This record gives sequence, structure tokens and C-alpha cells, in this order.
Amino acid sequence: MAEPQVLVVDDDPGILDLVVRRLERRGLHPDSAPDGPTAVEMLKEKSYDLVVTDIYMPGGLTGLDILRKVKEIDAHVQVIVVTAAAALDNAVDALNQGAFSYLIKPFDHLSVIDNSVTRALDYRRLILDNQRMAEIQRRRGDLLDAEVTDRIQLMRRKQQDTAEMLARLPVGLIVADAEGKLLLTNAVAEEWMKRRAKNGKQPLQEYLDRLIPPTYSTTTELPLDEVNLRITAQPLPPLQGKLRTLIVVQEHETAPAAGAGGTGGAVSMAARLKPAIDWLAERPLPAEEGNVVRGLQMQLLALERLQDAEGGPPALPPPRFDPDARRAPPVRTRALEGDELGAVRSQPPVATPIVLTQQGLEARDSVPAAAEGRRAPDEAPAPKATPPRGGMLKKGLARKAGAKPGGASGKP
Repeated sequence: MAEPQVLVVDDDPGILDLVVRRLERRGLHPDSAPDGPTAVEMLKEKSYDLVVTDIYMPGGLTGLDILRKVKEIDAHVQVIVVTAAAALDNAVDALNQGAFSYLIKPFDHLSVIDNSVTRALDYRRLILDNQRMAEIQRRRGDLLDAEVTDRIQLMRRKQQDTAEMLARLPVGLIVADAEGKLLLTNAVAEEWMKRRAKNGKQPLQEYLDRLIPPTYSTTTELPLDEVNLRITAQPLPPLQGKLRTLIVVQEHETAPAAGAGGTGGAVSMAARLKPAIDWLAERPLPAEEGNVVRGLQMQLLALERLQDAEGGPPALPPPRFDPDARRAPPVRTRALEGDELGAVRSQPPVATPIVLTQQGLEARDSVPAAAEGRRAPDEAPAPKATPPRGGMLKKGLARKAGAKPGGASGKP
């Protein structure tokens, strides 16, 4: 802490020198002035913490005038007045005008100077400390106010950004409480809630009216004329003890017209399943799983043929040409054996262009007529299987057919 600055004013050189030397013994370096005008000039040039002044001095300025000048410059500068015993009224007047204390000369003991100066400087230091603390608190309050203001503005910006993002989402978002009150909606959700079906009803609004807060995520398909709405309801954490539900509304896919037949939806699903099933067919699977995958391949190809027959768009995407395919290692397959082949043959036949052979699956351009359980007009009937015959029965059959008993060589 900086050294306190002290000014001693007295027209008596003996008293002035005594007080200065006493303060120097305390480690202070006081300034001195022999009269009032000199003291006022020194107060203008330098700041002091304590002024010790006599009341009656020549030069037109008394100690009370110096007291008033000091308080005009700094109200917290401490002043000790020195007066004679016969002038106590002036000392009391000085205390009323803000003096810290007064000393009566001649001094009973020099310790009274030390005690008065120490208490005055401590009081001055306490005032300055309080001022600094008050300034610190004011600055902290200003910083706190600024921080609170910044946080409020940040929250407002986040709320605005969130509202803008919700407005730009391609799906509808709704937040509802347990009583069905809508807490938050975006533009897409409001459009779906306003939309009416051909029968005049509002399906989404009716769904919200009968909604019960779920305990886990649920999905509902809601038909709305030519479109299907997929509605996902998911519970949110309670807010102030109240249950909340997040509802996501999005257009799922075009709903088929009532009573209209067609395989568009199934073919679309098949087109998405075909790459995965083809990939599974190339894996080394056990016999049972492999037969299931082959059966799925047959059904997908049959569905594709059926779509082509209805004149619709191609059911499955055409294969893409891969220039690196020639450099890729060939896929190794294995033929069915033993029980695997018997299990597949025991399955009912399917009228598809895929034929099961000893070497695996074989695709043909058309479905053989025999696969559908009927014979083509120009197809010869299949020979009936007969048990092997020998001896005379074999010779009789050969003679009846116009062949010699010995065969082509004619030997008996």
C-alpha cells in the first residue's frame, strides 16, 4: 500500500517542527506549511490523506478555512485541528464541519499526536477500502447484468433458430401434453391437421383428439385419400410433472385406390429386396437356409414376369455394366447333393422360368408347359416306366414290336 501523505500547517515554528519530527519517527514524510495561503496552494498541487492544522494563523486564512478547502477537494481527507484551551468552541465548530478530531496545546504528552494520527489514517484507509469494494461490487454487478443480458439474447436467438429449422423440416412435428393440448407445431403439421378427407373428416385432428400418451414409441398408418400418413408418437421427458408426447407426421407412400388390383406395391418392395437376396444366394449357406433363399429368388422372378405381363414399368432395375466385373474372381457355386436335392424336389412345383437341376438353378426364356401340369399339343407323351423283363416275356415283346429276338445282330 502507498505511504500516506500528511500536511502539517502551523504558524508557530516550534509546534510545526515538533509535529513534523514526531511523524517522521513513525516512518512518515510529512509536508509543512507556515500559513493558510501556502497550505491551500500545496493542497491544489498534491493529494493528501491527512491534514494537521492550527485554527488561528496569520495571512487571512484560519484552520477552519483550510478545513473547508480540504473537504471541497476531497470529502474523505481527514483533518485534525490544533487549538488552545480557550478556543474549544472553534474546535467543536470544526468537528461539526467534518474534522476527525482536535488537539489542545500545549500537549499533555506527545503520544496524543501519535494516537490521533494513527486513528485518522486508519479511518481514511477504511473509507478507501470500502470505496474499492463498492466499485468492485458495482463492476461485478455490471458484468453480471451484461452476462445475464447476453444469455437472454442467446436463448432468444436459439429459440428463433429452432423455430426456423422446424418450419423448414419436410415432416410435421407436434408436441402435445397429456390433456391433448398442443404445445408446439410446425407449418407442415398444421397443414396436415387442416387437411380434410373426401368424406369431410380431418383424420389427423381426430387422431390427436383420441391420443393417449404412450409409454414407448409407436407407429400408426393413417390413410388420407390418395396418401398414407405415417405417424410416430414417442414420449418425452416430463416438464414440471406433466407428460409430453412428440408426434412426427410424414407422408409414407401413395395409397392404392379402393378395389383396384395391381402389384405395384409388391413389385416396389421386391425391387428393394432383390439385391439383398442375390447377395445371400452367393453366400455359402446351410442346406435349409439355401433352399429358402432359392425359393425367394424364384418368387421375385415370377413377380417380375407378372408385372411385365400387366404392362407396367419394369419391376426390377436392369443390371448395371461394371467394367471391373471381368477382372473380379468368379463366384463358386456347388450342386445340390443327397438330402438337399431330395428336400428341394419334394417341394410343390412353381410355374417360374427357373428350373432346379443337378448343377443348380437354371433360368429359361419361357416356362415349360410340363411345369404347369399339362402337355403341349405337339409334345409326345412321356413313355411309361416299366420294370425290367427277361426270358420269354422279353422275346415276345420284341417280336410284337417288329424286332428280331436277338436284337440288331439277328442272333438268337
